Amino acid sequence: MNIRRFIEWCCSVKNVFEKGSKHKILTLFGMKIKLDFLLQDEKYTQTSSIYGKIYLPTYNAGVKIFYEKPQIFNQNGKQMDIFFLRDHNSNFCPYGTLSQYFLWDRYNFALNTHFYTGRAIFETIAKPLHKFGMLVEPRAIEFDVYKALNECKDNVKDFEKILTHDEKILDDFANADFFMCVQNWCYNEKGDSLKPSAENYENKTKNISMVCSGKALTPIHLIRNDIASKLSKISKDYGGGH
Repeated sequence: MNIRRFIEWCCSVKNVFEKGSKHKILTLFGMKIKLDFLLQDEKYTQTSSIYGKIYLPTYNAGVKIFYEKPQIFNQNGKQMDIFFLRDHNSNFCPYGTLSQYFLWDRYNFALNTHFYTGRAIFETIAKPLHKFGMLVEPRAIEFDVYKALNECKDNVKDFEKILTHDEKILDDFANADFFMCVQNWCYNEKGDSLKPSAENYENKTKNISMVCSGKALTPIHLIRNDIASKLSKISKDYGGGH
Protein backbone atom coordinates (compact mmCIF):
# COMPACT_ATOMS: atom_id res chain seq x y z
CA MET A 1 0.00 0.00 0.00
CA ASN A 2 1.50 3.37 -1.03
CA ILE A 3 1.37 6.45 1.22
CA ARG A 4 -1.54 8.03 -0.64
CA ARG A 5 -3.74 4.93 -0.38
CA PHE A 6 -2.79 4.54 3.28
CA ILE A 7 -3.92 8.10 4.01
CA GLU A 8 -7.16 7.62 2.07
CA TRP A 9 -7.80 4.40 4.03
CA CYS A 10 -7.25 6.25 7.34
CA CYS A 11 -9.70 8.93 6.28
CA SER A 12 -12.31 6.39 5.23
CA VAL A 13 -12.14 4.68 8.64
CA LYS A 14 -12.70 7.86 10.62
CA ASN A 15 -13.30 11.53 9.85
CA VAL A 16 -9.93 12.80 11.00
CA PHE A 17 -9.82 16.08 9.13
CA GLU A 18 -9.80 19.35 11.09
CA LYS A 19 -13.23 21.00 10.96
CA GLY A 20 -13.58 24.58 9.73
CA SER A 21 -10.31 24.54 7.79
CA LYS A 22 -10.04 25.59 4.15
CA HIS A 23 -7.51 22.78 3.72
CA LYS A 24 -7.65 19.04 4.21
CA ILE A 25 -5.47 18.68 7.33
CA LEU A 26 -4.89 15.23 8.75
CA THR A 27 -3.48 14.71 12.23
CA LEU A 28 -1.55 11.47 12.09
CA PHE A 29 0.75 10.25 14.88
CA GLY A 30 0.79 13.78 16.30
CA MET A 31 1.78 15.40 13.00
CA LYS A 32 -0.38 17.81 10.99
CA ILE A 33 -0.27 17.01 7.27
CA LYS A 34 -1.86 19.21 4.61
CA LEU A 35 -3.62 17.01 2.04
CA ASP A 36 -4.95 19.48 -0.52
CA PHE A 37 -4.21 16.97 -3.29
CA LEU A 38 -7.29 15.10 -2.05
CA LEU A 39 -9.35 18.23 -2.72
CA GLN A 40 -7.89 18.19 -6.22
CA ASP A 41 -9.24 14.67 -6.65
CA GLU A 42 -12.72 15.74 -5.57
CA LYS A 43 -12.63 18.52 -8.18
CA TYR A 44 -11.90 16.13 -11.03
CA THR A 45 -14.02 13.15 -10.06
CA GLN A 46 -17.65 12.11 -9.99
CA THR A 47 -19.23 9.04 -8.50
CA SER A 48 -21.37 6.96 -10.84
CA SER A 49 -23.89 4.33 -9.75
CA ILE A 50 -22.82 2.36 -12.84
CA TYR A 51 -19.06 2.86 -13.09
CA GLY A 52 -18.05 3.93 -9.58
CA LYS A 53 -15.42 6.67 -9.37
CA ILE A 54 -14.98 8.56 -12.65
CA TYR A 55 -11.98 10.77 -13.36
CA LEU A 56 -13.08 13.69 -15.54
CA PRO A 57 -11.03 14.83 -18.55
CA THR A 58 -8.22 17.20 -17.59
CA TYR A 59 -6.40 20.02 -19.39
CA ASN A 60 -2.97 21.57 -18.99
CA ALA A 61 -3.96 25.24 -18.93
CA GLY A 62 -0.37 26.37 -19.53
CA VAL A 63 0.20 24.39 -22.73
CA LYS A 64 -1.38 24.94 -26.13
CA ILE A 65 -3.37 21.94 -27.37
CA PHE A 66 -1.90 20.13 -30.36
CA TYR A 67 -4.33 20.93 -33.16
CA GLU A 68 -3.68 18.44 -35.97
CA LYS A 69 -6.72 16.24 -36.65
CA PRO A 70 -6.47 12.51 -37.40
CA GLN A 71 -7.45 11.41 -40.88
CA ILE A 72 -10.68 9.40 -40.61
CA PHE A 73 -12.57 8.15 -43.66
CA ASN A 74 -16.15 6.98 -44.07
CA GLN A 75 -17.16 3.72 -45.74
CA ASN A 76 -17.14 5.46 -49.13
CA GLY A 77 -13.53 6.50 -48.73
CA LYS A 78 -14.26 10.20 -48.13
CA GLN A 79 -12.42 11.98 -45.34
CA MET A 80 -14.62 13.05 -42.42
CA ASP A 81 -14.29 16.34 -40.58
CA ILE A 82 -14.14 16.67 -36.77
CA PHE A 83 -15.98 19.35 -34.79
CA PHE A 84 -15.75 20.26 -31.10
CA LEU A 85 -19.02 19.74 -29.22
CA ARG A 86 -19.97 20.93 -25.74
CA ASP A 87 -23.30 19.43 -24.81
CA HIS A 88 -25.33 18.36 -21.77
CA ASN A 89 -28.28 16.84 -23.64
CA SER A 90 -26.71 13.72 -25.10
CA ASN A 91 -23.47 13.15 -23.19
CA PHE A 92 -24.62 9.53 -22.72
CA CYS A 93 -24.11 9.09 -26.48
CA PRO A 94 -20.74 10.76 -27.22
CA TYR A 95 -20.83 10.40 -31.02
CA GLY A 96 -24.56 10.91 -31.47
CA THR A 97 -26.23 9.46 -34.54
CA LEU A 98 -23.20 8.69 -36.68
CA SER A 99 -22.82 10.97 -39.68
CA GLN A 100 -21.15 10.13 -42.97
CA TYR A 101 -19.46 13.53 -42.99
CA PHE A 102 -18.13 14.41 -39.54
CA LEU A 103 -17.48 13.23 -35.99
CA TRP A 104 -17.94 15.02 -32.66
CA ASP A 105 -14.96 15.63 -30.39
CA ARG A 106 -15.99 16.57 -26.86
CA TYR A 107 -12.47 17.27 -25.63
CA ASN A 108 -10.33 19.18 -28.13
CA PHE A 109 -11.52 22.79 -28.03
CA ALA A 110 -8.51 23.78 -30.18
CA LEU A 111 -10.52 22.66 -33.21
CA ASN A 112 -11.58 25.46 -35.56
CA THR A 113 -15.31 24.69 -35.50
CA HIS A 114 -17.34 24.55 -32.27
CA PHE A 115 -20.93 23.55 -31.55
CA TYR A 116 -22.73 24.29 -28.26
CA THR A 117 -26.16 22.93 -27.32
CA GLY A 118 -28.72 24.13 -24.76
CA ARG A 119 -27.19 25.66 -21.63
CA ALA A 120 -23.72 24.93 -23.00
CA ILE A 121 -24.28 27.97 -25.26
CA PHE A 122 -23.20 29.97 -22.19
CA GLU A 123 -20.06 27.83 -21.72
CA THR A 124 -18.03 28.78 -24.79
CA ILE A 125 -14.31 28.01 -24.80
CA ALA A 126 -11.40 29.66 -26.64
CA LYS A 127 -11.84 31.56 -29.93
CA PRO A 128 -12.63 29.17 -32.79
CA LEU A 129 -12.96 30.35 -36.38
CA HIS A 130 -16.56 29.08 -36.51
CA LYS A 131 -19.00 28.84 -33.62
CA PHE A 132 -22.57 27.50 -33.74
CA GLY A 133 -25.30 27.19 -31.12
CA MET A 134 -28.00 24.51 -31.25
CA LEU A 135 -31.28 24.55 -29.34
CA VAL A 136 -32.26 20.90 -29.50
CA GLU A 137 -34.80 20.66 -26.68
CA PRO A 138 -38.03 22.70 -26.88
CA ARG A 139 -38.84 25.71 -24.72
CA ALA A 140 -41.08 23.60 -22.45
CA ILE A 141 -38.08 21.43 -21.46
CA GLU A 142 -35.32 24.06 -21.24
CA PHE A 143 -37.31 27.16 -20.29
CA ASP A 144 -34.40 28.68 -18.34
CA VAL A 145 -32.08 28.46 -21.37
CA TYR A 146 -34.54 30.32 -23.61
CA LYS A 147 -35.16 32.92 -20.91
CA ALA A 148 -31.42 33.51 -20.44
CA LEU A 149 -30.93 33.84 -24.20
CA ASN A 150 -33.64 36.47 -24.39
CA GLU A 151 -32.01 38.42 -21.54
CA CYS A 152 -28.43 38.10 -22.85
CA LYS A 153 -28.70 38.54 -26.62
CA ASP A 154 -25.32 40.25 -26.81
CA ASN A 155 -23.65 37.09 -25.51
CA VAL A 156 -24.50 35.15 -28.67
CA LYS A 157 -23.81 37.81 -31.30
CA ASP A 158 -20.49 36.19 -32.13
CA PHE A 159 -22.16 32.87 -32.98
CA GLU A 160 -22.15 32.28 -36.72
CA LYS A 161 -25.57 30.67 -36.42
CA ILE A 162 -28.07 29.71 -33.71
CA LEU A 163 -29.78 26.59 -35.06
CA THR A 164 -33.29 26.16 -33.68
CA HIS A 165 -36.88 25.25 -34.43
CA ASP A 166 -38.18 27.85 -31.94
CA GLU A 167 -40.30 30.49 -33.69
CA LYS A 168 -39.56 33.29 -31.21
CA ILE A 169 -35.80 32.78 -31.38
CA LEU A 170 -36.01 32.75 -35.19
CA ASP A 171 -37.90 36.07 -35.09
CA ASP A 172 -35.76 37.79 -32.44
CA PHE A 173 -32.20 36.75 -33.40
CA ALA A 174 -30.68 37.88 -36.68
CA ASN A 175 -28.20 34.95 -36.64
CA ALA A 176 -30.87 32.27 -35.99
CA ASP A 177 -31.62 29.69 -38.69
CA PHE A 178 -34.32 27.03 -38.79
CA PHE A 179 -33.12 23.58 -37.73
CA MET A 180 -35.30 20.64 -36.73
CA CYS A 181 -33.57 17.98 -34.66
CA VAL A 182 -34.96 14.58 -35.61
CA GLN A 183 -33.87 10.98 -35.19
CA ASN A 184 -35.22 7.65 -36.39
CA TRP A 185 -36.15 5.68 -33.29
CA CYS A 186 -36.89 2.12 -34.27
CA TYR A 187 -35.56 -0.20 -31.59
CA ASN A 188 -36.52 -3.73 -30.70
CA GLU A 189 -36.90 -3.30 -26.97
CA LYS A 190 -35.90 -1.18 -24.00
CA GLY A 191 -32.25 -1.61 -23.16
CA ASP A 192 -31.08 -2.65 -26.62
CA SER A 193 -28.01 -1.16 -28.29
CA LEU A 194 -29.95 1.91 -29.53
CA LYS A 195 -28.79 1.24 -33.06
CA PRO A 196 -31.53 1.88 -35.63
CA SER A 197 -32.07 -0.94 -38.09
CA ALA A 198 -33.97 -1.03 -41.37
CA GLU A 199 -35.20 -4.52 -40.47
CA ASN A 200 -36.61 -3.70 -37.03
CA TYR A 201 -40.06 -3.01 -38.46
CA GLU A 202 -40.30 -6.72 -39.37
CA ASN A 203 -40.76 -7.47 -35.66
CA LYS A 204 -44.02 -5.48 -35.52
CA THR A 205 -47.01 -7.55 -34.43
CA LYS A 206 -49.62 -4.74 -34.64
CA ASN A 207 -50.67 -2.38 -37.43
CA ILE A 208 -50.54 0.81 -35.34
CA SER A 209 -47.75 2.03 -33.09
CA MET A 210 -46.85 5.26 -31.35
CA VAL A 211 -43.26 6.30 -30.72
CA CYS A 212 -43.08 7.90 -27.29
CA SER A 213 -41.25 7.54 -24.00
CA GLY A 214 -42.47 7.48 -20.42
CA LYS A 215 -41.33 11.08 -19.85
CA ALA A 216 -43.70 13.19 -17.78
CA LEU A 217 -41.87 16.53 -17.64
CA THR A 218 -44.54 18.66 -19.35
CA PRO A 219 -48.36 18.64 -19.68
CA ILE A 220 -48.05 17.45 -23.29
CA HIS A 221 -45.96 14.47 -22.12
CA LEU A 222 -48.86 13.46 -19.86
CA ILE A 223 -51.41 13.84 -22.66
CA ARG A 224 -49.25 11.76 -25.01
CA ASN A 225 -48.85 8.96 -22.48
CA ASP A 226 -52.58 9.01 -21.70
CA ILE A 227 -53.46 8.69 -25.41
CA ALA A 228 -51.04 5.78 -25.82
CA SER A 229 -52.49 3.97 -22.80
CA LYS A 230 -56.11 4.45 -23.89
CA LEU A 231 -55.45 3.35 -27.47
CA SER A 232 -53.94 0.09 -26.28
CA LYS A 233 -57.20 -0.65 -24.41
CA ILE A 234 -59.69 0.23 -27.14
CA SER A 235 -57.98 -1.07 -30.30
CA LYS A 236 -56.74 -4.58 -31.02
CA ASP A 237 -54.60 -3.17 -33.84
CA TYR A 238 -52.63 -0.88 -31.50
CA GLY A 239 -49.46 -2.21 -29.85
CA GLY A 240 -48.73 -1.38 -26.22
CA GLY A 241 -45.40 -1.06 -24.48
CA HIS A 242 -44.70 2.58 -25.34
